[in-house]
Amino acid sequence: MLLVVDNGSIYTKNLVNFLTKKETQFIGQKFDEVDLSDKDINDFVDQLTTEQFEKVMEFFNSMPKVRHNVTFVNPKTQAIKLVEEVGETC
Repeated sequence: MLLVVDNGSIYTKNLVNFLTKKETQFIGQKFDEVDLSDKDINDFVDQLTTEQFEKVMEFFNSMPKVRHNVTFVNPKTQAIKLVEEVGETC
């Protein structure tokens, strides 16, 4: 199971396009945005203890990531460049 939360990044769009082309069955489900102001969110994060904040960061740092390696060849110089695209699953 892979959970992808669309944060508006190009990675989400690319992932959905990739899955569609591969005829992978997936369920798209849209949730309403949380009705909180930026101030409310900042106030919430600011009130976390160091331990709580570290646990939240550990959660995001340890969650699975979608990785895609792309190799480019410069047609003029024949230089090869490897680019790794990393998209968060959340």
